[in-house]
This record gives sequence, C-alpha cells and structure tokens, in this order.
Amino acid sequence: MGRFDRKPVVGNNVWCGADLGGKAGLTRRLDEQELAAFDTLVEVTRDVPTIAIRRDHFISALLDNLAHACNEDLVDGRGAVILTGLDPERYGQDGFRAIYWYLGQLLGTPAPQSERGDLLGYVRQERDNPFGRGYISNMELNFHNDFHEFLSLACVEAASSGGESGLASSLAIHNIMLDECPDLLEVLYEGWFDGLEAFYKIFRPSGELATDFVPFFSEAGGTLSFHGLNAMFSDRAAAERGVVIPAPLQEALAAMAGIARRPGVAARFMLEPGDMIFWHNWTLLHARSRFENTPGHERVLMRLWLYPHAGRLSPRSVTDRARAVDRIHRQIGAELAVQE
Repeated sequence: MGRFDRKPVVGNNVWCGADLGGKAGLTRRLDEQELAAFDTLVEVTRDVPTIAIRRDHFISALLDNLAHACNEDLVDGRGAVILTGLDPERYGQDGFRAIYWYLGQLLGTPAPQSERGDLLGYVRQERDNPFGRGYISNMELNFHNDFHEFLSLACVEAASSGGESGLASSLAIHNIMLDECPDLLEVLYEGWFDGLEAFYKIFRPSGELATDFVPFFSEAGGTLSFHGLNAMFSDRAAAERGVVIPAPLQEALAAMAGIARRPGVAARFMLEPGDMIFWHNWTLLHARSRFENTPGHERVLMRLWLYPHAGRLSPRSVTDRARAVDRIHRQIGAELAVQE
C-alpha cells in the first residue's frame, strides 16, 4: 500500500451517541396542528387501499413542510429523525399504516423489500423464513447497512423484552479509524467483491463472477458514503469464489463493527408504539438487540425502503446496488409464483 492520505470527515452527520444525547437528540415531537392534519388524512383516505394512497389524495402544506424538514435532517443533518406523538390506537391499524405510507410518499419512492414484493413490509418474528432474513426473525442484528438510501421503521407494538434499536455514524467511525488504524481504513477504501452478486448468484452475461472490487467507503463529488458492512455477504462472496477473505479486510471490518459497539459511539433507544424513524443508509449503520415475545406483547414494526425525491450525492456503485436488489426481489418473487 502507498501512503494513505485522507482528512477527517466533517458535518452534522458525524456524531457520537454520547454527544447526541441518545434518542432525544434525534427526536422531533409532532405538534397539535400536524396531528390534526393526520386526522384529516386518515378520514380522507379511509376507503383507499394503503398502497394506493398518493400525495394528491390529501394536499397539506403543513405535512409538506414536515416532510421537507425530515428530508433536511436526513440529507444535511444528523442523518436520522424520530417522529413521536402519534398514538396508533387513535387511528387504528389501517389509519396508522396510512399515515406512515403517506409520509413515505412525501419523502421518496418505496422499493420492494423482499421476494414478496412488499413495498410496505412488516418487521416481526415469523416461522416461515426460507431465506433467513433477519427482519422476520427475533435474533440480534449487528451494526450493518441495508440497500436503499432512506430507510424507515414505524413501531406498532413493542416486544415483551428486548428489541432495542441502535444507530451509529459510519462517518464518525471513519474518523476514529483514521486516527487509530489508518491502514485498516485504507483497506475499506479499496473494497472487496460484491457479496450481493454472490449471495443471489447474479452473474455477468458471460457467466463469470465480477473481478473488480466495490469500495466500502467511496466518494461522489466530494461527498463520502459508506456501504457494505454485512458479514453474510462478504462470506458468501468469498465462498462463491473459493477464496478466503484477506486477513486485513477481516480485521478492518471487525474494527469498524467493534468501534460501533463501543460505549458512547452509537445512539441506542427503544422505539415505542407510534414512533416513526427515518434514517440515511449511506451515513448511518443500524442494529437491533434480540427480543422475546409473549402473548399480547409481540414486536411489530412497519418498514419502508425509499428512493428519496431529494437525496444525497451518491456513488454509482451504491445506487446501482439498490436497483439490483429490486430486480433480484422481483425475479425471485416471479420464480416462486410460478412454482406455486
């Protein structure tokens, strides 16, 4: 390796949970006028199927301004916002879902989250989980990225125990690594094979696996993004090629994950029923602790993956991966439908 010459990242999205004040530092409480607007939205769309609800069903300058403020938080602010003040029981399951979907529509275009083609998904423990998806299990999910620029959860019901959420600034971790282990940070800039390709067995037209690396940290117009902290995909990329993940890369990924787990680095919090959280996947890692359900206390969250209407300047490799995931989910869904 040559001399690694990088400067610390600066910006509102570079933070540590200890300085943020935990959940409070990300929270925006909805006011009475906004809640009243949601009341009207639910009434106006009562007979409209959730997925069919669009912005033009209910034009509200107040809610447009709310969405604009949230978008600023995601793109130019801390990278996340937690909306509180909604009471799911006030609206019922259909009404709460309509509010969540409508807000998602104001912020972006929903993407399919699985082979089911679900644009609005549910995060809950399910017995039928053939692909081993973490979001429909109760297992701990370590700090990682998903695939789309804006991610979101809305809490319907909390578990009997566990299910704590965590967010960590990947850009703050970048700066810590630059200070403590720049040689390992350089490895993340160099990257690794795209584990998504291997996991879903998506080959190039020639039938050969890609030979180029995809960086974990990459820039577009001077804007830095991080993507790819997911041990499952790195392992699959190695297995598909019959190679071993290089020791420096293993050490670099372990260092990043270890820093995210340090006390004070991440913001950790419980999402309560009615809470909605939106965050930027290219600047934040997210995690969840294991949870346990009991009758009447079964953890249920709604989920959105969004292509933002006004997002962040992003590397081509990152945005292409999101489109590839969409194609994969549709392809697998179509194959399963034929089998049935």
